[in-house]
Amino acid sequence: MFEFANFLLLGLFAAGSISLLPVVSRKQSIRAWWSDEALLLGNWGIAYRERLGRICFYAALGLYEFAMLFCYSAVKSLAPELMDSFLDVLSNGIAVLLAVKILLGTRYAGQSLLVSGILYFIARWVHFNAHYIWWIWLVFFILACKDVSITLSMKILLATGIPTFLLFSILWAFRCIPDYSSNGRMAFGTVHPNVASGILLGFLLAWLIIKRSRLSWGDIAVTGIYMVFCEIFPHSRTAFGAAAVLLVLLLIVKLLESRNRLRPAGRLFACSLTACVPLTCFLSFWLPMLFNDTASSLNPFVVKLNDTLTGRICLTALSMDYYPIKIAGQMLDRMQANDLYLDNVYAYMLYALGPVMLFLSCCLVMYAIYRYARMGQWVVTCCFIAMVAYSFAENQVLRLQVAPLNLLLVGAVFALPAERWLPDTQDS
Repeated sequence: MFEFANFLLLGLFAAGSISLLPVVSRKQSIRAWWSDEALLLGNWGIAYRERLGRICFYAALGLYEFAMLFCYSAVKSLAPELMDSFLDVLSNGIAVLLAVKILLGTRYAGQSLLVSGILYFIARWVHFNAHYIWWIWLVFFILACKDVSITLSMKILLATGIPTFLLFSILWAFRCIPDYSSNGRMAFGTVHPNVASGILLGFLLAWLIIKRSRLSWGDIAVTGIYMVFCEIFPHSRTAFGAAAVLLVLLLIVKLLESRNRLRPAGRLFACSLTACVPLTCFLSFWLPMLFNDTASSLNPFVVKLNDTLTGRICLTALSMDYYPIKIAGQMLDRMQANDLYLDNVYAYMLYALGPVMLFLSCCLVMYAIYRYARMGQWVVTCCFIAMVAYSFAENQVLRLQVAPLNLLLVGAVFALPAERWLPDTQDS
């Protein structure tokens, strides 16, 4: 992935430089270059290249969903070396498909090329320090999903992901693969019960994004069933909490819609909704500070919350003492004081990806919530707020197969006008 990340950066830089040649030769004004979109590397075969780019993206998305679910399931333990080789082949194929879409099949204006290029440069920089494979895959797909059908993308994720999940779940049920269930918590063929609930959450979010303009009571019932399922079988408290938040928000949206009182948000209300991001980020660091500085008798609420979240607040407190903050991130090993990973996504990003990337990511999510609320896309807005809640105790939100909602950040990343944030005119 390091080679591909470098190739893509050089390709974007070279293509961006070539796009400036008409400006240098005074055949195009700088204003036109800044605002008018065009394919990189010349305008040859425009219709063919755009169609090829979309096909490559959809194929890469389906391959990614299969590869990341199957190759990182409990099946891997049967033949680790073979599975790693298989994953390498799939990863190389996905990388080639994404490169074709990004460099040959995507239109850029000077503004979108500059903004997305700077963000990609920073993301690649921190990836080279953090070595977090889920992060760089997420960045690649956000870059590639410009002007593709969001609905079709979610259908591809479901069409690929659900059969794959059922496959290794059946193998798990018949004891053909190792069982990572523990203490009555079922892993369903994954490597951890929380991973299983996270994958199912990804399916739920993809379905809700598909139904975003025609939310039904049945969709709300499915959300409630998922919430109960997570509590009973994988017993994932984090997924249960996120589903509970999502269920309440969807109920409010549906009730307002049934009374014809659902309208796009005003500026003030939309801004207030974005406050969930800095508030969650603040709590992610403030609560561990209380846990560090006071005895349990002085802060029974923090201790109880820590126990409910299976020690996640304590783990964040330990990380604040153990890890230095580096501007471009670092590789995180297992905590010496606790054999658990750092699950809070804000703390994880601060130490693994650095404060710059944490700040930019929070800004992008806040802007996305603001814009979707202003557009009246309330189902999408509810999904974003639920994922913010989920991120308090899970870093799986950085995985596309768990949080397909990340693809909807493309409008913020490319600084697109609001009407192009949910494109569904092509290939739907």
